[in-house]
Amino acid sequence: MFFAYKNWRNSGISFIDSTPINVCHNCRAHAHKVFKGLVKWGKNSVGWHFGFKLHLIINDCGELLAFKLTPANVDDRKPGPDMTKDLIGKLFGDRGYVSQKLFEELYERGVELVTKSKKKMKNRLVKLIDKIGQKFRGLALRIQASFNY
Repeated sequence: MFFAYKNWRNSGISFIDSTPINVCHNCRAHAHKVFKGLVKWGKNSVGWHFGFKLHLIINDCGELLAFKLTPANVDDRKPGPDMTKDLIGKLFGDRGYVSQKLFEELYERGVELVTKSKKKMKNRLVKLIDKIGQKFRGLALRIQASFNY
């Protein structure tokens, strides 16, 4: 499921992130029938979960620009191109969005993907404005937390 909200203010700064949505407790996953065939097992930094993954894009004011609901085993980079069709400017994401292919695809459309480097990657020069933008990713995380309740 994909949704893009059209009445948003485009400031050129947006944030992308994903969060797991559990459909049941892990110990009951084998008996779960409601979303049978739609949900999958996924793993993130916290551990394993059974359910969906909600991918969100918000702007710097916290307005929802786009979201996509996928099975939990879908890579974070996969829904990125579909969700960013109407965006321009800078898109800040976490280390789950590090991909040269994704960066190049978005850059051709006028979107500059800004992520932190993975630990094993070479150091690279980062513009100060991009470093500051990474600090504001916390806004996306707070909005994301509201979906978990």
